[in-house]
Amino acid sequence: MLTTRRNHSLVALLAAAAASWCPAGCSLTPRDVVPVSGQVTLGGEPLAGATVTFQPVAAGSEPAPGVSGSVGKTDGAGRYSLRVIEPDVPGALIGKHIVTITSATVAGSDDAARPTGERAAARWRDGSQTVEVPAGGTERADFEVQ
Repeated sequence: MLTTRRNHSLVALLAAAAASWCPAGCSLTPRDVVPVSGQVTLGGEPLAGATVTFQPVAAGSEPAPGVSGSVGKTDGAGRYSLRVIEPDVPGALIGKHIVTITSATVAGSDDAARPTGERAAARWRDGSQTVEVPAGGTERADFEVQ
């Protein structure tokens, strides 16, 4: 009986310590993250299986250091919804982002395997495309990748 009480006390103590220790900004749903979704097309047709990434931009056009980007995968209709990578929550940070879109896939788990099947134009993979995520989020972050 004493061991059970001791275990419950230890669990309660650890839970309290975990709840009180949280570095600044460790919220499960940051206030500056908003819903972002859209559609990717190629030649006016939906592009299925493409990976869409948004990386927040610091001053100038460099990716913001220490800030997690967002990623989504298009479905059969070319539609995607973004999720922040860390913490794993739906959406993207408000503000300017570098956008990359790729349809390439890698077969197998060989590190030397090269991606195949790229259909998006090179400008969508080189970090030159940007988008502004508005404070209210958007369902119309649509891209034509031809």
